[in-house]
Amino acid sequence: MDVKFERITPDHTMMARTIIARAFANDPLIEWLSPSGDYQADERLDLIALFYAPSVEAYALARTGHVALVHNTVVGVSLWGNSTIQARASTATKLLPTGSGTTKLLLGKKAALLGAGIRTARGADPLLNSPYLHELTVLDDMRGKGIGTQLLSTGLAAFGDHGAWLETANGRKYSDYERAGFRVTHAGPVGESGVTMTRMVFDKE
Repeated sequence: MDVKFERITPDHTMMARTIIARAFANDPLIEWLSPSGDYQADERLDLIALFYAPSVEAYALARTGHVALVHNTVVGVSLWGNSTIQARASTATKLLPTGSGTTKLLLGKKAALLGAGIRTARGADPLLNSPYLHELTVLDDMRGKGIGTQLLSTGLAAFGDHGAWLETANGRKYSDYERAGFRVTHAGPVGESGVTMTRMVFDKE
C-alpha cells in the first residue's frame, strides 16, 4: 500500500474533519460535551464535524499539519499550532464561522463550562510556547499500519525543532505518544465533567 504524506491544504479540509469527527466520537471529552444518548448517531457526527470545522480550516489555511493519502484520499491527519502559527491563518477579512462562535452555538451553556474546565485542568503553570499537537488521528480501518506514527514523526520534524506538547483526554493514546518521546508533565480534571486532561511534552534533544 502506497501512503503519501503531505502538508494539509484547504482542499483536504472536508475529508480531514470527517476523519476527526469519526475518530473523536468516543473521546471522553466529546462524550461529555455531546452525550451519545442525546443524539442519533449520524446527527452527533455532524455536530462533532461542525465543532472541529473552524480549527481544521484554520490549520489547513496555514498549512500547519499533514495528511496521509492513499490514492489521493485522506486516511490520516495531524494538526499543529502555536500563537505564531495561528497568526499565519489570519486574514484581513474574518473568515466565518469562527471557532468560538461555533462552539457557543453548538454547545450552549456547556461552552462556558468547557472553557472554565480546561483552564482548571491546565493548572497554574504557564503553557509552553513551543508548537502543540492539536489533533492526530487515522481512519479506523487504516490503524496498525504505522500511519499515525509517521504523521507524528513528520510533524515533529517540521514543527518540533524546539520541542512540542499536547493535551489529551484519551488515556488509550498515552503509550503511543510515550513511544514517540513524549512524557506526562501534568494532569487535571476538566471542571465537573469527570474527564481528566493530561499534558505531555516532547523535549528536543
